Amino acid sequence: MENIRAGSSKSIGPMSQIVSRLWNGIFAQATRKFDPQEARIQEYRTENPDTQAQLAYIAKCTFNTKKKGKKLDAVAFQIIQQTQENIRQELLNGGFQ
Repeated sequence: MENIRAGSSKSIGPMSQIVSRLWNGIFAQATRKFDPQEARIQEYRTENPDTQAQLAYIAKCTFNTKKKGKKLDAVAFQIIQQTQENIRQELLNGGFQ
């Protein structure tokens, strides 16, 4: 495996991929809170049969609208805050200060 120094341009690509996967996973969790049965997602795919869009994109189109506001983003940030608090608590429980 190749060594990558922090701050080098070689670290941007892999880091970007990791962040993208993480963010899409968070959006998927947020989507399931709004649409546990994925009925709205399926409805979008039925109405747009030619699309190969991923869940995160469809969820943004469905739940982040001008009329409805940025509901999906708000839930995603709640998930991040909860996860951050859980990690902090785990570190404290493990003796990390």
